[in-house]
Amino acid sequence: TLIEQGSAEKILKDFFGDIKYDEYNPTYKCLCSKEYLEGILISLGKNELYDIIEKEGSVKVVCEFCRKEYQFTKQDVDGFFK
Repeated sequence: TLIEQGSAEKILKDFFGDIKYDEYNPTYKCLCSKEYLEGILISLGKNELYDIIEKEGSVKVVCEFCRKEYQFTKQDVDGFFK
């Protein structure tokens, strides 16, 4: 109800007096990358990854934040464990 009665600036002034504050606009930026996902896939283990490749042909990962799709081939997985 406070917001309905006035702006954020008015609420700050009413409760805290004349204070200094900075305004900023947070933005979302996904930090996913093929290298980052490589580290996660390695934690699954060699056997699990090769089993997925045998069944699916490759390992596909979709970032749950930005929805970008990454695909890893058998050659990629071989490189993980060298």
